[in-house]
Amino acid sequence: MNRLNTGRGLKRKAVAAALVALVILAFLLKNQVAAMVTESTDLTSLTVTGIRLGQNIAELDLSRTPKDPSFTDKKAGDTEYVYYKDFSIAYNRSGEIIILRTMSPEGVVSAGELTLHTLEEAAGILGKHYTVRMYDYDQGLRARVYYDKKSRIKSSFVYPHKYRKEGIIIWAILERY
Repeated sequence: MNRLNTGRGLKRKAVAAALVALVILAFLLKNQVAAMVTESTDLTSLTVTGIRLGQNIAELDLSRTPKDPSFTDKKAGDTEYVYYKDFSIAYNRSGEIIILRTMSPEGVVSAGELTLHTLEEAAGILGKHYTVRMYDYDQGLRARVYYDKKSRIKSSFVYPHKYRKEGIIIWAILERY
């Protein structure tokens, strides 16, 4: 009888482990699924402080741009991260900019000639093809995420949800995916 209980117990443990693995896999794949089902939006006009994804860092004159003293520039693998007062840049070994991030609400995200400060402005220019996801639960932050499937660009507009200031973009992230 102990052998039967042990066999059943092992089966139950295996089924439970498989269910846990499926839940973890679903959690990890949800962003990829969201990217696949969300219609593409042209994000090539988006810039942060006039800088575009794909530009070469060597082409930029950032000598007069104030650095952010609360962050230390770093290198992780082949990617360099440089922090300025209201934005940050990440670029690869060849100098191509792969991530642009505003670091405060004063960071400037533009679409052509227009500066985006609110989610309404972003939707007016970029459209309604986005996903909403939790960005930081503890801070009550959510993100509207747009995908440009042709150019392989992802844009996240982070906003406070918890305190009902849903319309204000507090920072934005443009990145290659």
